[in-house]
Amino acid sequence: MKTTEYNVTAETTARLDDELVDDVLDTLGDYGAVVSRSPRGRAEIVITVPAASLRQAITTALALFDDALAAHGHVTAVEAMTTREFDERAQLPDVPDIPELLSITETAERLEVSRQAVHQRIESGSLPATRVGSTWVIPSSVVEQQLAVSNAAAAVGAALDATVAVVERHQAKLADVMARSGGQNIVVEVKGRPKIKRK
Repeated sequence: MKTTEYNVTAETTARLDDELVDDVLDTLGDYGAVVSRSPRGRAEIVITVPAASLRQAITTALALFDDALAAHGHVTAVEAMTTREFDERAQLPDVPDIPELLSITETAERLEVSRQAVHQRIESGSLPATRVGSTWVIPSSVVEQQLAVSNAAAAVGAALDATVAVVERHQAKLADVMARSGGQNIVVEVKGRPKIKRK
């Protein structure tokens, strides 16, 4: 009888902790067991079993899961498919790429601010972030946008500072011209070089 490899994924009622991982890997290590957290926060186990049919793969996997979970919980949902199908699904081209994510520390370093400043921005909503477990992660694209805005603001500030410096340099000359004008209205034209005219 020809056998095919099947990947069987089980969501469980078990809490994902070191003891569970050790027990599952000890019991199911020969089946390429992988233990992770399910979208619902529970332990999820994937194993590969050889079987003559899908029904046999599920029956065998359920018995193996029961042994591995004896002290931890039970299976609440099962998904099974050939290993070939499992691998093809894992490499689908339309699966979106996971964006680069930064920690609080990495974000603080890129923005050149303190970790506390990053936390404050997250709390105020000015810096979009997602909590993963007990950690905050920030998409690097958001940090790059904030850097661009900050750099643009710095450039505008520098241009304004330069303008103020020019005005301050010419302030004495302008005051002298105004004093000599005897209180007449003066128009200042700025086209290339400043020109002062009396009205």
